[in-house]
Amino acid sequence: MTNATMQYYDPIIGKLKHPQASKIRRLIKTERLQKIDTDHWRCLPTLGYNTTTYNLFRDQYGGFKCSCQGFSKRESCSHSVALNRVLLKDHMDQKQGTLL
Repeated sequence: MTNATMQYYDPIIGKLKHPQASKIRRLIKTERLQKIDTDHWRCLPTLGYNTTTYNLFRDQYGGFKCSCQGFSKRESCSHSVALNRVLLKDHMDQKQGTLL
């Protein structure tokens, strides 16, 4: 059974259902991203959607590479975008805290 709010391939219509943005929001909202250390994060499985834990590692340019199939095909994925958004929000929150 597929989670109706997550992106998935629909073989009947032959394309992905639900935009990637909704998957990114869901990963952040359900706190699927787990920091291992400064350069290593994990994206935990989403119940009812997948059973795979993906690893994200910082590259030499400061971005993150993901172990998922989507990243290996497109060099971008919902996991890496979600992580970048979380890190950007944390950075902005810290920066605002120093201005007070």
